[in-house]
Amino acid sequence: MTQPAPSHNFDSAGTELPAADRALVGESYDVLRAQLRDREAAMAASGSDGLIGVRSPVREGKGHWDYVKVSEHLILSLVDAVYDRDTWIVVPGDRLFKVRILISGTLLKRDGSTLIDGAGAYLAAYPGAAGDGYTAVGGQRLRLVVLHCDHALLTEELGLGVASIPDPLSRLFGDGPDNPVGANVRLGAEVLRAANDIIRTPAHYPRALRRAYIAARSHEIVLAVLKQLSVPDFVIPDGIKLTMRDISRIYEARDILSDAFVAPPSIERLARLVGLNQTKLKSAFKLVFGLTAYEFVRQCRMETAAELLLTSDRSIAEIAYGVGFEYPANFTHAYQRFYGQLPSDARLRR
Repeated sequence: MTQPAPSHNFDSAGTELPAADRALVGESYDVLRAQLRDREAAMAASGSDGLIGVRSPVREGKGHWDYVKVSEHLILSLVDAVYDRDTWIVVPGDRLFKVRILISGTLLKRDGSTLIDGAGAYLAAYPGAAGDGYTAVGGQRLRLVVLHCDHALLTEELGLGVASIPDPLSRLFGDGPDNPVGANVRLGAEVLRAANDIIRTPAHYPRALRRAYIAARSHEIVLAVLKQLSVPDFVIPDGIKLTMRDISRIYEARDILSDAFVAPPSIERLARLVGLNQTKLKSAFKLVFGLTAYEFVRQCRMETAAELLLTSDRSIAEIAYGVGFEYPANFTHAYQRFYGQLPSDARLRR
């Protein structure tokens, strides 16, 4: 059996939930809030700082769920575990919305169909007392980030008006049906990067800054999801199924293009270099980064050119050749279309 990675170490080591409470937790916000309140009082009494967290080891398997209080309206679950068998995770109705970002593993719906497999994101809203749940598939390493968000996160922390909150989150503010609603959301670059940054926070930020940093990254995830919900014609392309390995290869492709944007490899060669077929590479690149590979190369060229115009004495023709254009006139046209001004105008502004 695959062994889970070391602890997230969010200042919660040694502070574990009593065994009797572990089966109650899962994604139960009320239980979490009470446990974290006790932990917060203990930390205040001892004069310690850092994130307020508790840990719940899994009962049948290896690993744990770490629970971190980010604010009065947001709790994080950080899961790194391998269950011995398929395990049903109970999610009670609690008038919250939850963003689940799966890094690895498989989650199933009640009917056994796939909720998320490999890597993906899912938004669920619980307007009333009705809850649901999902199955964590046993024998796989489950790495999962869950944002448990009180509806006041939207209005009080983010300052949004109720009228601007899109469906299904708007149901948290109404008197409609209380049945849970949810949908897969795009695992874009910003969401995946923010989730991974949250997981890596202890390695990169001192204790006193971790809570503020995690709050900022959590808000970024919520805003990215709100942005997607506010675009009614957004559709995840049919047939795209990405594993964490696929996403790693997409990032590798991005890095290759970033280093070689002056003379980038063809899509055919890039696909061979990263070990993906061309169709998946093109579709997944657009899905993860919001740009085609060609558009990403153009962006790299334009951003580099803009910097050179402002910081160097190279001629516009030299800059054009330097960022991969065969003809300076083509560069001038591309620059104007990208930035809305001529290269010569940009240089005059420095």
